[in-house]
Amino acid sequence: MRLIGLKIQNFRSVQELSLNNLGNFNVFIGKNNAGKSTVISAINHFFSMMDISLVTEVFSKDDFRNKKLDEPIAVSGSLIFNPNESIHENDFFNTMIEEYPQLIAAVENLKKLKVINLYTKGFYNSDYGGTFSYIERITLSDECPFDSGEINETILFSIDKSGINEFVEKALKKKELSINIKQMTLALERFEASDYKRASDRGSVPRFGRYKVVFDRLNDYLEKSNDYHDFRKLVLEEIESLEKKLMEVENSSLQNEFTLFSGVSKQVPKHIQKLLGIIKDIVILRELHRKEEIDQDDAEQLLRLKNKRGKGEKYSKLQKTVEDLLGATIGAYTSDEEDDTAEIDIDDFLVDLNGTGIKESLRLLLDIEFTNPQVILLEEPEVYLHFGLERKLFFHLVKYSLENGIQIFTTTHSTAFIDKSDASNIFLVKKENKNTSAISLGNNEITEALNELGVDLSAVVFAKFLFFVEGPTDEYVIRSYITQYYPSISYSDIGFVQMSGVGNYKYYANANTLELFSKYGLKSLFIVDKDSKGIDEINRLVDNHPKFSKLEVLPVRSMESFFLVPEIIAKFISQKLTQSGSKTIPPEVEDVKNLLEFYIEDYKNETFRLSLGWKYLRPIHLNKLVDQRDVKTLEDSTSYVKEGLEALVELSQKLLLDYTNAVENDAKEFESAWQIDKLSIVPGDKVIDAICKKYGIRYKKKQSDAELLTNSIPQEIWPSYIKNLIDDSLRRFII
Repeated sequence: MRLIGLKIQNFRSVQELSLNNLGNFNVFIGKNNAGKSTVISAINHFFSMMDISLVTEVFSKDDFRNKKLDEPIAVSGSLIFNPNESIHENDFFNTMIEEYPQLIAAVENLKKLKVINLYTKGFYNSDYGGTFSYIERITLSDECPFDSGEINETILFSIDKSGINEFVEKALKKKELSINIKQMTLALERFEASDYKRASDRGSVPRFGRYKVVFDRLNDYLEKSNDYHDFRKLVLEEIESLEKKLMEVENSSLQNEFTLFSGVSKQVPKHIQKLLGIIKDIVILRELHRKEEIDQDDAEQLLRLKNKRGKGEKYSKLQKTVEDLLGATIGAYTSDEEDDTAEIDIDDFLVDLNGTGIKESLRLLLDIEFTNPQVILLEEPEVYLHFGLERKLFFHLVKYSLENGIQIFTTTHSTAFIDKSDASNIFLVKKENKNTSAISLGNNEITEALNELGVDLSAVVFAKFLFFVEGPTDEYVIRSYITQYYPSISYSDIGFVQMSGVGNYKYYANANTLELFSKYGLKSLFIVDKDSKGIDEINRLVDNHPKFSKLEVLPVRSMESFFLVPEIIAKFISQKLTQSGSKTIPPEVEDVKNLLEFYIEDYKNETFRLSLGWKYLRPIHLNKLVDQRDVKTLEDSTSYVKEGLEALVELSQKLLLDYTNAVENDAKEFESAWQIDKLSIVPGDKVIDAICKKYGIRYKKKQSDAELLTNSIPQEIWPSYIKNLIDDSLRRFII
């Protein structure tokens, strides 16, 4: 069976939460302590409550929201039969027809309702001194009822609180009798003639924990018996008496009635018992992020799989899976010791000698193989794995789920699990005001916005802060500083979007999108270079930037201009020469200082050309020069184009006139700015590259060079503007 919907109420940090349209592979994402593990626990508890006794004890006091024991927990789920489970489905309905032959037509109509809904409650009863859970209602419907809309449900079974108290009393009696039977049976198996003699001499049986409940009665039988044979006879009679009482409790009639599809009854119908039995038989594998060590039992199971007739194919398949996924060869053998102990080897080394990542992944693969689960609950399966192995594990689990009809629920912080998953089965878990909520990212506004921007989903859902930058150099300079001086900040706390130049700024700085990011708790900062922008243009940009974000216009032409520092460039050249294996002698700081002064002046004319180009030769979009209108005829088209070309000629003439009248003044303004702050307007990347060429290497605007340029720069040498900008952003929004 497959879980398609879940509703949680008053469970741990959840006040009320609904999940709909659950698929085969479901991913729960969100920040630490948001409540992802709570959702996984709720799913586990739901399946644990599916018992024909109707009453279970799966909750603890700590599971009640805010420790309010008077507010019951509710974890309810909607299930459907898988296509390959027609036998179970038919069995369920056939049992119903056998019970209600007079209602065969009505039962046939029920078969059209494919969704089975089970509503459960968990409560604390001070009279009984414990927490209990029960199945309150079972219904059929044609869709999951946990969506916002009202749907019709047909009741198969329902019980009220007074009726369940009777069940609790019955369950407690059964539990008490079962414990007594178990401990008496254990005493009978473990208590031998020699133990009896020692106990008789001492006047008491040993006070072992496994006999704690029946300790006093065992001592009574010790006193009444003449020998070991008498003692065993008395214990056997006690066990028979307890078993008889247990049978009487199980078969005892109830005082309260159930509401059923057929009316009311004091007996749980067979078809309900059949249904609960089917669900109870679902094998659940739950893997915490701290998994158990691979031990002797695992080695023995794997060895049996290898040696058992007809199981060799499964063993070989597991070996191939491990090799494909982990790049390692696994084997099960008997040791060289005299006791023939079973051992697991990975690449001819004992499993304990392998790394944590390999052992954690192997633990999961072995558990899946040994248990053959129908539902797998995982918590951060990517822990201890490098990114490449994360991706392999993700694809393996998805493939396994599809091929075997297995339903998987996993929490994760891995971008590999998110960016490749179906967004409709990704659920963002958040905690606000101490309350956990979850939303599906399928057909969600934020998913649509990210797709429109071409931004990976993981850049947003894990990040606390998003930097919009022009290109790779800007990103890796900022990342380098954060990595060196804020090691406690997770890599995933910071997201980056490269806009591929300032020309795309308006596209990314969309007010609706930034408002949406803000709604999801994501703050953002846009960083653009000054280039040749004048003060008026910069002010307009800042004033018009959406209020849900912040814009920072750097006071330099390019990010590299901040690093026109002799010590930094000299270190970069030295490291680059070492990387390339060059025998060229690295420059002294003084040499770089002289070259820096020379090439800054050498790029003066180029800088002036760039300034004029920015002012007079920026791209012109012809369609924006003409009023937009419907083009219905051939004449409309030719007229539209002609107007555009005429507008272009007019604009060109105006720009030429402006240039002729202002060029001398432009030159004077540039000369003045050059003398005051040439470092901020010279193209820093080209100056650094020119110096590098003198030593047979190049500086390029790419990740490796940006990281090398900023790597291990002492904090006191870092450009103060960049340092203050990053420090301020992190302290305001993350730290």
